[in-house]
Amino acid sequence: MRKKTKNLLFNCLFFILCLALAYGISEYVFDTISIEGYSMEQTLFDGDKIILYKRGKYEVGDIVVFNTHKKNAEGNDRYLVKRIIGLPGDTIEIKYDPQDSQLYTYRNGEKIIEDYINPERPMYQEMERVTVPTGEFFYMGDNRGVSGDSRFGEMGRLDSIMGRAILRYNTSERDINIIKRLIITQVGDFYFNF
Repeated sequence: MRKKTKNLLFNCLFFILCLALAYGISEYVFDTISIEGYSMEQTLFDGDKIILYKRGKYEVGDIVVFNTHKKNAEGNDRYLVKRIIGLPGDTIEIKYDPQDSQLYTYRNGEKIIEDYINPERPMYQEMERVTVPTGEFFYMGDNRGVSGDSRFGEMGRLDSIMGRAILRYNTSERDINIIKRLIITQVGDFYFNF
């Protein structure tokens, strides 16, 4: 009888510990978000779900979810999913390149080759050089032709980031992809993403 009571007590404590651990991981380490809209197409699509990693530092190239500190139509906090293009102190500009008749993003004076953007909806206007203020970041959507982002004057606050996207999945299409962290490297006059 004593052994059964000890086993039952141990199993209950183990179950409670597992629940507490699962809650802690879901609350403080990972989160799941549904994608609504088209501003990140080529990478994320309307109806996709992403898993966020809520720890660590954020880098240029990371896809993040952040609070805009504005309200949506229902009166709730408005969150965006965008790619970090610049961090505090970086200068960002968009210039026309007459060699191939395209617009390119420049970070700290260097052209960035962005193979993740939607080629069907490219950028449509230049942007003068801006410097990213302390505590903020410059963000853009991968679907540049339809994305409302920092090109129109607003920066994101680093302390408002919920997390970095690490996994994309769509249950209706049975599709799943790891979202790799980009390592942006300068080679000559270009940045390449690996």
